[in-house]
Amino acid sequence: MTGRRDRVVLLIAIFKVAKAITLIAAGIGAFRLLDPAVAARVEGWLAQVQLAPGRRIIGFLSRADDRKIEALGGLAFAYAILFLVEGTGLLMRKRWGEWFTIIITGSLLPFEIYEIFKGVSAAKVATVIVNAAVVIYLVIRVRKRVNSPQSPKIG
Repeated sequence: MTGRRDRVVLLIAIFKVAKAITLIAAGIGAFRLLDPAVAARVEGWLAQVQLAPGRRIIGFLSRADDRKIEALGGLAFAYAILFLVEGTGLLMRKRWGEWFTIIITGSLLPFEIYEIFKGVSAAKVATVIVNAAVVIYLVIRVRKRVNSPQSPKIG
């Protein structure tokens, strides 16, 4: 059973690292939008894409000044750092990685739930379900280890 649990933790770690890589790319992209030529090309491309999210992005880009774009890029990098720390801790099979993931992922759930109340979408619901499952799984895993007869007792 330990091998299966390790595979689940590995899957969570890979998921966290993949999110970090995506956010790094988004952050780089945001900073590239500070170049007016790049911004015009991206806006033209998004105008041709007939997806609702594309329209929201166009609306944001048309109203965003350099400070907002810089803030968006900085926020993407900040979240990427959190996800990289989570993923690295889990990949290294460190207890602190599990605790860090529980705390960070759990602390973001209320904001994700709030976003659902602002407007329901399948992506938002799936995000909450996946992140809640990650937190629940890791809490159960940590509690089992703490309550196991093999764990050292402190106190």
